[in-house]
Amino acid sequence: MKKILAFMILFCVIVPTSTYAQTAQNPYVQQYLDKGYQYEPFLQDYKVNNDYLNFSTAKKFNANKFIWDSNGIPMVKYDTRVEYNPVTTAQAALYYHGKYLISKTKADRDSFIKLSDALLKMQSKDGAFRYSFSHLIPHLKTRYQKNWVSGMAQGQALSVFSRAYEISKDVKYKRAGNASLNFLSTPISKGGTMTDLSHISSKWKNDIWFEEYVTSPNNYTLNGFNYTLLGLYDWGYNPAMATHGGAKAKSLFQQGQNSVKKILKKYDVGGYTSYDLSHLTMKQQPHVVIEYHRVHIYQMYVLYKLTGSAYFLDYYNKWKAYVDAVPLPLAK
Repeated sequence: MKKILAFMILFCVIVPTSTYAQTAQNPYVQQYLDKGYQYEPFLQDYKVNNDYLNFSTAKKFNANKFIWDSNGIPMVKYDTRVEYNPVTTAQAALYYHGKYLISKTKADRDSFIKLSDALLKMQSKDGAFRYSFSHLIPHLKTRYQKNWVSGMAQGQALSVFSRAYEISKDVKYKRAGNASLNFLSTPISKGGTMTDLSHISSKWKNDIWFEEYVTSPNNYTLNGFNYTLLGLYDWGYNPAMATHGGAKAKSLFQQGQNSVKKILKKYDVGGYTSYDLSHLTMKQQPHVVIEYHRVHIYQMYVLYKLTGSAYFLDYYNKWKAYVDAVPLPLAK
């Protein structure tokens, strides 16, 4: 009996019962904790046309990154200039939509509709939301010229226009959303944002992907793709969109969530997550953006709630464990 107890004690000392001992030594985790990032405020049982990811309370517009013009439209600070950005406009609209659901005030409703219309004005005739400025993404070694496009912008627009129609019943939002959907599903080879997983494995050439940042080879940015999936869900599972691409959006959502399952493990770089898969497709160091680990965590939770897939739940639990309950240093 003494030998058994001794072995059990030795086993507990040698073999950690969690990943916490490893994550405590992870510099990414320490930076995450130092910044005070939290994923918990964004967790929700997601529903079509709800308060998007609890944006009404969880979303912050940092004055160091954004300013608001005289009409209440956000602009993003880029070095020495400020620019309108369709994703930022969409997220501001979703923020005010959530506030309106809680407050029911005319002011919040008006702000939501105003921002929805500002987003609509950014849309080209072909349904694309083209960025009106050039933009450098250093780690991708790519400078996007004026009028570049992004799958994330197309997807976030679906989330906005679904909600705008729900509140206003104005058919212009149905038309705009359908146009956004059609451009989203346009292949990169034809100027759109849809591609496949063949740059990871040739056997996955029939698995779809929507690029937040179009590159060659593909980079597979995770957060932007997941936000796009939410847009497809909002459009595809809203009965009001049955005549304006609802079935197509639902099919793309199902295909997309199957695609991301195939490559989720490749974003895990040992105790943290990478922003994209450029370390695989472009043969460079993993690109880690500290803040986006929390985004990946709450996106996994929401996808689990939408699909019921234990695969997403497993990654939610795994990735949150990297930053949860990290033990305090021993007292000196």
